[in-house]
Amino acid sequence: KRVLTLEDGRLASLELAFPREQVSHRFKREEQAWKPEESDLQIDSLELADLVFAIESLDATSLEEGEIDLARLGLAPPRVRVSARDASGAELGWLELGDPDPERGLSARSSAGPEIWRVENSLGEDVPLGVDAFRTKFTPRPDEPTPPAP
Repeated sequence: KRVLTLEDGRLASLELAFPREQVSHRFKREEQAWKPEESDLQIDSLELADLVFAIESLDATSLEEGEIDLARLGLAPPRVRVSARDASGAELGWLELGDPDPERGLSARSSAGPEIWRVENSLGEDVPLGVDAFRTKFTPRPDEPTPPAP
């Protein structure tokens, strides 16, 4: 079952929010590269492109059934919320990821419906599950040059 579908041609901006840490970052697509809206933030545009690719047609591995406890699943609040918008600012969709479970996968919910899904834990390699993971993967280390935009 499809958890989220984004029309890549309409996608113009993204917001990565980390509600547990009360941090968020916004990015705009300029031609084929992603640029942060914060002037002092440097990011690896290719990593953001990989994130978009990972979520634009995300399939679930299973459906969470029975009585749903969002806090127990790590979705109240989620570890990360990814919001996608078009050029006019209209929301195209959102995805929230909760806590990983080694056997069942990451808990997830999206704008596609009320269901709570499980997705592969490996999604956490492309979508950062916290501010530290974002900084480690998406921002260059101080001793590294900023990667060139494609």
